[in-house]
This record gives sequence, C-alpha cells and structure tokens, in this order.
Amino acid sequence: MKKSRNIFEMYVDNGCRLGFYVHRESWRSDRYAKVIGIDGVKDGEPIEGTPPYYNRIYPADHPNAGKTWGRTIYLQAPWFDTGHYQTESGGTGGWTK
Repeated sequence: MKKSRNIFEMYVDNGCRLGFYVHRESWRSDRYAKVIGIDGVKDGEPIEGTPPYYNRIYPADHPNAGKTWGRTIYLQAPWFDTGHYQTESGGTGGWTK
C-alpha cells in the first residue's frame, strides 16, 4: 500500500516540478488527476513556508493579519465536470502520487 502524503510534499519530492499525477483516497481507485498549479508557487521553484504544510501568514497591513493563508491546488482530469478542479485540501494527507 502506498503511503499517503500531502501535495506540497509530493511537489518537493518531484524536484519542485508540477505535472505529476495524484490520487485521493476518497476517489474511485481508477481516478487520478494531474497537478497543474499550486497557489503562489512558480513551477521549478521551492514553496515558501514551513514544511509540511507551507502555509503563509497574512501580512500586518492585511485585514486578516496574522491568520493562516492556505494554498489552492489546481488539478486537471477528464473525469472532472469541467476538466479542472480546485481544492484547498492539498495540505491534508490522503493523497498518493
């Protein structure tokens, strides 16, 4: 059985490159999606923040100052209704590469 991880850890393990495929434990076993983007991350560059969640903190001049600012993950697969899907759950476990 594959070990589940979060998408940020998989991105780093993939040489800080997008374009890898993931499976979510809650999906049917034959369903995978391609990671095409991570909010605030430029393909090929490290993720800013502290592993394993890489959350950011809103700056002092922002209305949400001091609160955690998560990252949206952008996925692509033909079985999504529009072919694309966004999730805020990239930092949770339950994903395999």
